[in-house]
Amino acid sequence: MLPSEHTPGATPPGASGHSTTVVLEPEDHREVGSTIPEVPPSTSLPALEPHTTRLSSSLSGGRTAPKKRMGSLLFLGLQGVVLLSFKGILSTYEEASGSSSRACQLENELKTLRKKKAREEGALQHRLRNLTGEHNTLQEKYVVSVRRAEAVKAELEGMQAERDCALLKMDAFKKEMDALKKERESLRAGSDEMLQTNDRLLGRNLLLQHFTFALERTIQVVQTKLDEADLEVPKSFWDSVRDDVSPPNPSNL
Repeated sequence: MLPSEHTPGATPPGASGHSTTVVLEPEDHREVGSTIPEVPPSTSLPALEPHTTRLSSSLSGGRTAPKKRMGSLLFLGLQGVVLLSFKGILSTYEEASGSSSRACQLENELKTLRKKKAREEGALQHRLRNLTGEHNTLQEKYVVSVRRAEAVKAELEGMQAERDCALLKMDAFKKEMDALKKERESLRAGSDEMLQTNDRLLGRNLLLQHFTFALERTIQVVQTKLDEADLEVPKSFWDSVRDDVSPPNPSNL
């Protein structure tokens, strides 16, 4: 604030004894408010010229320059404070606007994620149903395969039993074959012996045939000689001779 020294008749209309706060009139507020967002503080100095002119007319001539400088500094300070406040408000508004836009963006992203989640859940439910159907089908196939495996196992066990029985039969048949082989060998040995005996009997039979033939020839010769000598011999004599010289039974040989 400025001192209360005034030149008589130089006080502006409607001003009090402390009228050194000259920049607070309504028209000055409008002027300052209109220049805050756009005009820098250095370019707003010409707006102080009417006030500084009135201020210089109301002050003494020896203190005009320092008072003018002080008023300019005061105005610049107030303008800076207002500008900083406006900038703070503007930054706060921008932050609020950015936060709001960010919140809208996040809400849109949340909606998108919810839709995506719903689609994925639907796809997963569909996939789960498909997998459940496949699982049931595989379960049925597994049960059928187990039953078939049990049937095949039973068949294999039956075939194994038949194989064991066949092996036992083969062993018995082999034993029979061995017995028949031994019997054949023994029969072959008996046959060889019988053949040898038969050969001996055939030889003896030939000898007996020759003996019988010679005896019959001898009897015929003797009978012929007796007939020529007119000697009659009873038939019973010749029969007894034949009986006496008849060959023995071959079984007794």
